Amino acid sequence: MTARSMLVIIAAALSISCSEPGPASAGEPERSGYATAIEPDDIIARWRVETIDGEPVEQERNAHLSFGRHRFGGTVGCNGFGAPGLLADGHYAISYWFSSTKACHGRPGAQEQAVSRLMFSRPKVERIPDQRLRFSGGGHSMELSPLGPNAEAEDPKEPADLANTRWRAIMMNGSEKAVDPTNRYIRFSADGWQALIACATLHGSWRRDGDRLVIGEQIATTEQLCPADLAAIDESFVALMRTNPRYHVGEMGELLIAGGGNALTAARLQ
Repeated sequence: MTARSMLVIIAAALSISCSEPGPASAGEPERSGYATAIEPDDIIARWRVETIDGEPVEQERNAHLSFGRHRFGGTVGCNGFGAPGLLADGHYAISYWFSSTKACHGRPGAQEQAVSRLMFSRPKVERIPDQRLRFSGGGHSMELSPLGPNAEAEDPKEPADLANTRWRAIMMNGSEKAVDPTNRYIRFSADGWQALIACATLHGSWRRDGDRLVIGEQIATTEQLCPADLAAIDESFVALMRTNPRYHVGEMGELLIAGGGNALTAARLQ
């Protein structure tokens, strides 16, 4: 499938989302360090899609997914689809979704929509018997069995340098809510960061360790009266930063920061 056959759909306009995902966690949990339930290298392969929401997928549909270090793609029998993504702390996060444009009906169409909703929910990824994987989240689940290496997996690259960059925050855990949605941002200096994600201005220190953002112990905030729903989004962002999250800058200039089941998507401003 060529790039011309793809329709890029930004998450903010994804019409098949049933409801706005809430924050995966709130508050400031204990730091997880770098321990994860499953490592990124463990999913870099080709996988047969065995079940979606407990229902078997007819194997004549050639339902499969291929995962690289920073993206995945495949089909469950109708469109080809995929997304840039990261496995972080046992959860898989994506920044946007692309798909070919064939109309899908019946079970293939319903299962394809279920996979899209599942992947936007920052699903938990677990090992299950017989070398299989289970993805679960957002009221959906999917089980995969190994097919072999992914011949198109991208080679590891040095992570992009975030120092002295500014980004427009698009979504935090699938939410676009903010006091000023057009002026949400996160910016990085050589050793500090500042962000307005939903309501309050937050800032702290950082350094890079591989593709991890190592965040300083102190995260400061403006004393601002925030509605409960926006305060919860800010708390999820703080929880994200407390995990020393993984990050990736994609080919379209998007920034994905993921950790502990939370994820922020942003677009480059400078």
